[in-house]
Amino acid sequence: MQVFGLSLAEAQAALAEMKRQCGGFVETAPSPKLAAWSASATRTSDAYLAQVAGQAGLTLATFDAGIPGAVRI
Repeated sequence: MQVFGLSLAEAQAALAEMKRQCGGFVETAPSPKLAAWSASATRTSDAYLAQVAGQAGLTLATFDAGIPGAVRI
């Protein structure tokens, strides 16, 4: 957190506060089990993010159209 001029303790406190204030934080990301629609390299990140959100009981919000199960914002 040198960019922000924070010590390690200050950065840890800031992260803890962000976690407290932000709903939908995913503590541990699951191992990838990519959907069939992610057959190309360009879709693997989309599929993994959708998987992470779904397994955490959340919905992926994205600017990208065409991601199954995601909400386009």
